[in-house]
Amino acid sequence: MRVVEPEHDPLDGRPWRIPLWTRLTPLVLVVLVVATQTVHAVNDPDTWWHLRTGDELRRHLDLVGPDPWSPFTTREWIRHQWLGDLLLSWLHGVGGLPAVAWYVAVLGTATLVTAYLVARRDAAVEPRLRQPDIFARIGRGFLRNGEQ
Repeated sequence: MRVVEPEHDPLDGRPWRIPLWTRLTPLVLVVLVVATQTVHAVNDPDTWWHLRTGDELRRHLDLVGPDPWSPFTTREWIRHQWLGDLLLSWLHGVGGLPAVAWYVAVLGTATLVTAYLVARRDAAVEPRLRQPDIFARIGRGFLRNGEQ
């Protein structure tokens, strides 16, 4: 008969008392909820502006210059969101609006996973910080970002 050693917490070295599948289930469920809530049709009117700006950037590669859509401007137009605009334009060219919608879902999920990993890293500094508190902090961050 073989004795199985318990897994140890990488943060403080103590053995886990909860099985791995039980610890990962809340994380997987939250990621799935975020992914399913962010997959929807493109409904932000600003998206069209970013697509058009990205198309212009791909055509001319001008970051500073006159506003191409307003002939009466007196100041130069500085494209400060050029990288995102280029990416959205490229995605739109490759896969149309569904690719743009999927990009939003992937970006939202990646943001959640990154926030979780950063909170997990911070838990190494403060061992009392555990998974429920990590999810509470992430939720508070998303709620604050949604407020205007």
